[in-house]
Amino acid sequence: MRTLTPVPSPASPPPSPGEGRPHTPCEPVPPTPREGAGEVGEGGQGGEGSESGFTLVELLVSLVVLTLALALSAQVMMEGAQMLTDAAAEQTDAPMPLVVARLRGDIRAAAGFAVLPGIEGPALFLDGHPAGVVVYQKVGDDLLRTVLGAGGDVVGEGPALHGVSAWSCAPVGPGLVGITLTHRRSALRRGPLPNLPVRRGPRSAERTETFLAAPRGAGLGEAW
Repeated sequence: MRTLTPVPSPASPPPSPGEGRPHTPCEPVPPTPREGAGEVGEGGQGGEGSESGFTLVELLVSLVVLTLALALSAQVMMEGAQMLTDAAAEQTDAPMPLVVARLRGDIRAAAGFAVLPGIEGPALFLDGHPAGVVVYQKVGDDLLRTVLGAGGDVVGEGPALHGVSAWSCAPVGPGLVGITLTHRRSALRRGPLPNLPVRRGPRSAERTETFLAAPRGAGLGEAW
């Protein structure tokens, strides 16, 4: 009689990971910091390699500096324009010292003078001048210089000064004549910096020249 030997059952597969253990949720894995990125410290300022911008205070300071620079540039440009305007006005003004010197020279070159009524106010007649009879009188806004020949005809005529507002001449002594001449010229600025139009004042101002002169034959010899 045969004896039956029991056959062992096949071995069961090993349990898979996680079987037989309680299920737990997965925890997030912290990101790995980039290489070279600095750690953020207190105040939010990044370390080496972090990006930063301008603060509000820095922007305000930059705007103030820019405004001051623009204001200074505008002031310099206005000053240059004012200087050019003054130079142009001085070019249009008559050279008063030359006019006075010419008038004084005509009086000294004459042998005598006479003050007679003219077109507008007194007229100064200079006799014995090498050019003839020289007459100075005010006509309109000009001081007119006229040269008369031997027959009384006009040899030459022209304005000696423009912008004349007043003219007077009168004998003040034996052989001595007094001249007072008022003319308009460009007004000078009150300060080195340009002003507003309402504070600049008038563009022209009156200037008065007063002097005495005597003809060469007024008892002082021919050399006078």
